Amino acid sequence: LEAIVLNGGSIAARGDQAVQAALYLGDTNGDGHYSALDASLLAAITTGVDPLGRPLNTYMPRWHFTQREARALLHYLEHL
Repeated sequence: LEAIVLNGGSIAARGDQAVQAALYLGDTNGDGHYSALDASLLAAITTGVDPLGRPLNTYMPRWHFTQREARALLHYLEHL
C-alpha cells in the first residue's frame, strides 16, 4: 500500500505490506445511536490517534477488540 490518505490528509498514515481490521466502529455502546465519542475513544485506544489526528504518546498501548469487546469496554467506562 502506498500514498495512503485518511480524512483528506488530516490523519497521519503510512503504507505497509498488510492490512488488519482492528475493530468495526458503529453503535459501540448499544444505545441505538452512532456516537462520535464512541468512535474517537475507540480510535484512540486501538490506533493511538486523538480526534484531531495527532499521535498519542508512544507509551500508550494499542489494543485490538472485537465489536462485542468494544461495546463491553464502553459500557463499563460509561458506568464508572
